[in-house]
Amino acid sequence: MLWLLCPLGVLLILLQSGGFHFCIFQVALLTGFWIAGLPVIMSPALDSAVTDDVVQNANLYFFAWGSVALVVCLVTSLIQETHGFNVRDHLNVRSKKQQYLGLFASSLVVLFASSRQHMDWDCFNGPSFCRSIKLGITVSVFSAVGAAVLYYRDHYSSMSANSGLIGASAMFMLWCFGVLFVTFGDNPGSKIGNLYFSCWASFLLSLYVFATSFSDYLSNRQASGVDPNDVINAATGMKEMSNDTDEDEETFDCI
Repeated sequence: MLWLLCPLGVLLILLQSGGFHFCIFQVALLTGFWIAGLPVIMSPALDSAVTDDVVQNANLYFFAWGSVALVVCLVTSLIQETHGFNVRDHLNVRSKKQQYLGLFASSLVVLFASSRQHMDWDCFNGPSFCRSIKLGITVSVFSAVGAAVLYYRDHYSSMSANSGLIGASAMFMLWCFGVLFVTFGDNPGSKIGNLYFSCWASFLLSLYVFATSFSDYLSNRQASGVDPNDVINAATGMKEMSNDTDEDEETFDCI
C-alpha cells in the first residue's frame, strides 16, 4: 500500500493538482506514511530490508532511506514557501548549531538501533557481545544529551569557547570508544546495517564538532591577545625553570 500511495502523492505534487492547500495535505500525508513505514521496513523481525540489523535487501534499504531524505526536502521546501524561511541559509554545515543537531540525530539512530538489538538478542541474559550493545546505548544517550545541551547553550545563552571545547572533546572521546567497541570484532555493529552506519556517522560528526570547537578556541585566544604558541612556550619555560631550580637545590645540598 505504501509503495502505491507514495508515488501517486509525489506525482500529484509535481503536477500541482488541487492547489496549495492540497499540496500541504499531500506532503503531510507522505511524511506520515514514511514515519510509520520506515520502522516497519527496517524491522529485523519482518526480514524485509534487514535481518538481525544486517542489510538483506540493499535496494529496499537504501531507497527507503533515500525516500525519507526526499520527504525531508519536500517538508523544508514547503516551510520555505509558507513562512519565507530560507532553510538552506540556516543549514550551514560550518555552523556549530547544525553540527550539534546532526550529532543529536545520529545519536538517536544509534540508540534506536542498539535498543532493537538489545531486545532481539535478549541482552538481559544474552551472549557476551551484548556488552558492546549496552555500550552503544550508553554512549548514544550521553551523546544525544550532550549535543542537546551544547545546542541550547550555544543558541539561547552565551557559551564560552572553553566550555564548547570541553563538551566537544568529551563527545569525541565517547565516540572513539563507541566506534571501537561497537563496530569492531565479532559484534552486531560490525555488520553493514543501521547500527554500523549511524555509529560511524556519529563519530565523524563528533570529530567535526571537536575540530570546529578547537578552531573557535584558538581564534578566541588570538582575539584576546594571547597567542597559543606563547602559552605553549610559557609552559615549556616554566618547566625548564623548575628543572633549573631542582638542579640548584641539589647543588646547594652537595655543598
